[in-house]
Amino acid sequence: MKKIILVVGIASLLIVGCKEAKKEVTKNGSLIEKKEDHKDSKIGFTLDKTLISNNWLKEIKSNGDSKWLADQTTHTGVKKLSVILEKSKPLNVNEYHQLANDLNVVKNEIIQKCTMKGPAHDNLHTWLLPLITKVEVLSKVTNATDGARVKAAIDENVIKYYNYFDF
Repeated sequence: MKKIILVVGIASLLIVGCKEAKKEVTKNGSLIEKKEDHKDSKIGFTLDKTLISNNWLKEIKSNGDSKWLADQTTHTGVKKLSVILEKSKPLNVNEYHQLANDLNVVKNEIIQKCTMKGPAHDNLHTWLLPLITKVEVLSKVTNATDGARVKAAIDENVIKYYNYFDF
């Protein structure tokens, strides 16, 4: 699972890379941005709406008349994500960044403790990888309007989990 996350993360960086910033994927699947030493270089954050889209809905496979079976850690983790999102009412950039931190902790727990295999696991990745990206984007928003857009995309991502997975 970690290898897939790493490969997708690197591929994402190649697609949305910035000439003045280097991005790396850490072992836990998160992205980090390192500024290069350029005089007069100002690296800002612009919300790329393709990063928060829910195009994964076109890629996920159905399991016929049944839902995919998730392991307990994943299902419990998604419930935790749901509770965090439901309770969170961020109003400013710092609160959106804190929300991203809270979601990231749970997302990392899901990734580290996942025991799923086979087609259910593959489809979990189809759902999970965009969520990882959205949480990372939320951690970088520079205004509350973008924060609200990203949070709404994360909300939809988490809610749609229940359309495809069960425990």
